[in-house]
Amino acid sequence: MSMMHVNGANTLPSMLAALREKIAAAGSIVVGLSAGVDSSLLAKVAFMELGERAVAVTAVSASLSKRDRMLAAGNAREIGIRHVLLETAEMSSNDYLKNDALRCFHCKAELSTALWSFAGREGFSSVAIGVNATDAGDFRPGIRAAEESGIIFPLRECGIGKEDVRRLARMLSLSSHDRPSNSCLSSRVEYGQRIDERTLRMVEDGEELLHSMGARDVRVRVHGGIARIEVDAGSIPLLMDESRRREIVKRFMEIGFLYVTLDLDGFRSGSMNLKLRSSQ
Repeated sequence: MSMMHVNGANTLPSMLAALREKIAAAGSIVVGLSAGVDSSLLAKVAFMELGERAVAVTAVSASLSKRDRMLAAGNAREIGIRHVLLETAEMSSNDYLKNDALRCFHCKAELSTALWSFAGREGFSSVAIGVNATDAGDFRPGIRAAEESGIIFPLRECGIGKEDVRRLARMLSLSSHDRPSNSCLSSRVEYGQRIDERTLRMVEDGEELLHSMGARDVRVRVHGGIARIEVDAGSIPLLMDESRRREIVKRFMEIGFLYVTLDLDGFRSGSMNLKLRSSQ
């Protein structure tokens, strides 16, 4: 819950008005668009305020799943905003591939460079991404990289937290309003284990299988040859059905994993960061 709800001073319409004013003041804007609700809300309001002076850009690399690429494109179509797929080159950076605690910093530094280069070529004055006021609660070096590049965070600047974002997205009839949070495929790989395209495809294939079985919040975390499956608590019994359990084990081994485990603690956003906290 954001401070806006705590002090009772602002309603959803007033939050939306503040966000519209903030974005209108940018004059023209490139919005980094993902599959999620934060960037969808940002793109929607940017298009409402700026029309053709707003464009949505989705970064494409091996760490973006086909599912998220399709969802991002669907978000743009629903909004009506011009949508550009922009290839980024983080997979060619050893600093990124070595997958230490600053992986997200190197990723967002590459993304920031690509977005600003695009903005310069196309004549846009601002670049924004969907960081909300709640995002400060976890280890987020990528936010620091984007901030250092001059990218703006209108949601955070207006004090709009995650639940506010979902409420506003629902108010604006965005289909992403209740979509589970997601992150890039590389975030599934244990810190210190080198990232490569084969591992990312293994993660993607495993998650697609679990989605096809009806699981909602899905992560396939990689620890060496071990796949640690996280799903929302409601989906755990679904996967423990004997026939599904056997199918998961069989398919995951075909994908390339040696061992398959189900995390009984369920889905936890940022759970890979527990290793960083325990080492401090």
